[in-house]
Amino acid sequence: MEKLRAENPNKWTILTLHHPLDSYGRARDERSTRNAFLTLFDKYHVDLVLTGHDHTYARSLTLKNGNVAGANEQGTIYVVSSSGPKTYVANPLHKSLMARTGVDMSLFQVISVEGNRLDFKTYTAGGSLFDSFELLK
Repeated sequence: MEKLRAENPNKWTILTLHHPLDSYGRARDERSTRNAFLTLFDKYHVDLVLTGHDHTYARSLTLKNGNVAGANEQGTIYVVSSSGPKTYVANPLHKSLMARTGVDMSLFQVISVEGNRLDFKTYTAGGSLFDSFELLK
């Protein structure tokens, strides 16, 4: 990852993982995943991390070093989502880090990037907007 990010010519850095760093499903704490990646994500200014595994929806606030970033700090937004019929109950362990959460739903995301603007939208399987945010660089 260090080599890929060091040579990344792109304005935006979006990564995908299976396991979220801060689990919102069941009673899990993904400490080993967090320990393996968190410092690298902060070091290389990753903008967005997309994950699955938890069969819930959770979008974090902007985070740095595993905590909510300050108003003028650069950080990362983490999203975990579920697209299938299987769902888990919410895990309140990391709720204070989350901007939006949801359970018992199938969702899909649409991400568009135009210059200095990234638009992120989450829709229910029926097409209703469930969550959205934008990032500006």
